[in-house]
Amino acid sequence: MYVPKAMEKYKQAGIEKIVAEAQRQVDEWKKSKQ
Repeated sequence: MYVPKAMEKYKQAGIEKIVAEAQRQVDEWKKSKQ
């Protein structure tokens, strides 16, 4: 089925974006703590 596969792709892209953003914030926080 086409639609669920597309949704899965978008969901994964969204999760990757969230993880990347969270990682960026952690890096910023680490810098500010030094």
